[in-house]
Amino acid sequence: MVGDISGPRSHGVDNKASRSSSSLIPVADKAGTNASANSGGEGDSVQLSSQAQSLAAVEAKAKAASDVNAEKVANIRAAIADGSYSIDAVHVADKLLSLESELSK
Repeated sequence: MVGDISGPRSHGVDNKASRSSSSLIPVADKAGTNASANSGGEGDSVQLSSQAQSLAAVEAKAKAASDVNAEKVANIRAAIADGSYSIDAVHVADKLLSLESELSK
């Protein structure tokens, strides 16, 4: 005779089936909001350090700032329009080489 080796059964209930219903499944509390069955009514909280708060403020300020210098764009457009805009090829080449050396570090 071959016995069931999947584990003991309690009162005819399959343990695999009873284990599939986890206590982590959200249930509705008396107020009708979802709560975890094992939460105990306490919520998680996070506190940011002053350094993290400063970093978040700087990031928000940077996102709010415009990436375009409107005055510089207007000056370049005017110079192109009147034909006085010139490109210093040596300066551009130097900047490209310094950028490449920075990226290769």
